[in-house]
Amino acid sequence: MKLFMSPSKRKEQRINQLIEKLRDADPQERCNAAYALVRDKDPRAAEPLGRILANLNEKPFVKKAAAHSLASFGKEALGP
Repeated sequence: MKLFMSPSKRKEQRINQLIEKLRDADPQERCNAAYALVRDKDPRAAEPLGRILANLNEKPFVKKAAAHSLASFGKEALGP
């Protein structure tokens, strides 16, 4: 059993958990996850964040968080 997890593995695990939280039933959890994703600017989060923006039933404060997170990524992180 491995007791030590490398920093890159921890980061990957954290990002995966945050992306999963973007689908949480609680809008505050989705909002918190969107803001937390600003830290890493991981392009894997772009699609789930975009789905939040496209969801007509999403709470405005969650959409604001998703837009803020996506804007922080910059063109380089999001690709062509």
